[in-house]
Amino acid sequence: LIEAPSQQAEAEAIAIRLRRAAVEGQKAALVTPDRVLARRVASVLARWDISPDDSAGRPLPLTPPGVFLRRLVALIGSPLTPEGLLAILKHPLCGGIEGRSEHLQMTRKLELEKLRGGAPFIDWADLANWADKAKAVDWIEALQAALSPLLNADPQKPLADWLTLHRDVAEQLSRGLDTNGPLWDKEAGAAAWEVLNALEKESVFGGIIPVVQYRALLQSVLNGVEVRDEAYLPHPNIAIMGTLEARVQSAHLVVLGGLNEGVWP
Repeated sequence: LIEAPSQQAEAEAIAIRLRRAAVEGQKAALVTPDRVLARRVASVLARWDISPDDSAGRPLPLTPPGVFLRRLVALIGSPLTPEGLLAILKHPLCGGIEGRSEHLQMTRKLELEKLRGGAPFIDWADLANWADKAKAVDWIEALQAALSPLLNADPQKPLADWLTLHRDVAEQLSRGLDTNGPLWDKEAGAAAWEVLNALEKESVFGGIIPVVQYRALLQSVLNGVEVRDEAYLPHPNIAIMGTLEARVQSAHLVVLGGLNEGVWP
């Protein structure tokens, strides 16, 4: 029995024990209903290149498409800062597929030559002058064309208009200068697409809402979806289970995590 002083300490203790089991070739499982603890344990295990077989997957907001959509909606209603712009540009779903390498090179050049130590807010006219010298006119113009509708949006819109604007901007940035982008690819992208489509079908009942409510609504809906990426190969002997899955599976070593009053049993 380990009475950990914090959840991070608990996660590290569990991960160390699971790592030992992996080294010894022992089949081990963490059983917990606490998804936050499960993600912490998986994060610690990743330091040793151990990917546990997590039965629940990841919450959609923590997947690349979920993060990308949340970062974009956070830009609405406030001036664009260099940090905010770079967070979008450096995201793995921004800049297309074929042109991704060139996009990253231009992003690095923009950061070093213009944004680092510069003005606190983005001035597109100033960036256009820089683009002339850096031979990045098309790239900067594409960024401005994609982001301007979002940055200059009215603070209140019908829900359907918010969804259309949000999706269009995300797709343009994901394409970059290519003809298509990776935004809706793989399991997480397909799940995000389905969430936005479901919201769009019900948007007629949403009425006119401010951006604060749209941001909260999107976060709430994304939180309700778990994504299991079938492409990655988990460790054959290390698993993370919920309490229901644990009833029909077995392991040599079982760690019960999150045994706190008010959680379980």
